[in-house]
Amino acid sequence: MLKKQWVWLLAVLLLGLSLQPAMAQQKADKKVKKSFSAYRSALLKQKGKKAAKRVSKVTIDYYGSVLQKAVYADSAQVSALPLLDKLMVLSFRNRIPAQKLLTMKPCEAVVYAINNGLIGKESLADLSLGAITYQQNKAQAQILLASEPLPINFIFYRERCRWKIDLTAFFPLATLAIEQTAKNLEMNQNELVQFMLTLEEPYTLNPKVWQPVSKW
Repeated sequence: MLKKQWVWLLAVLLLGLSLQPAMAQQKADKKVKKSFSAYRSALLKQKGKKAAKRVSKVTIDYYGSVLQKAVYADSAQVSALPLLDKLMVLSFRNRIPAQKLLTMKPCEAVVYAINNGLIGKESLADLSLGAITYQQNKAQAQILLASEPLPINFIFYRERCRWKIDLTAFFPLATLAIEQTAKNLEMNQNELVQFMLTLEEPYTLNPKVWQPVSKW
């Protein structure tokens, strides 16, 4: 009888040990999905300040770089930028008032981009997260569309005990899509970027858009 009790106790201990990694994974998954839901909800409602709290430092630093170039980069520097960077810089110049650009901080740029439609939200409502893998403070979450997996992942970074989404992870894919559009329309990159700027408010192209805002 005593032997059976020891066997049972050993089994419970071993089971508990084997469950610990799974329970830790479930706990982490819950936090990542909660962060994504909070970001998605804030983005869809265009609540920039709330959404920005769920965005990674990598993303904020990127928008800070775009902001810096919008204010100071000349036409040759902007023209030499990667396609998506070029589009972002010129979008800032074309859509954000000059005085606001001159005083704006990186996090404020993210908030403004969310509140004014510079960060797309159209398809986000139909997306959810699937399997999540972890590597130290980085998480990759499979994207699901109507419960069907897509061949791309959301990237999150753990910052100050909170998982935050990295919006820049999509930029290579977005760049490929824009490049293909340029080919289909038989436009060079600069022509396509200028055309795309007129598809959103204010629907016109600022004649000074290729000049640094600091010299307007």
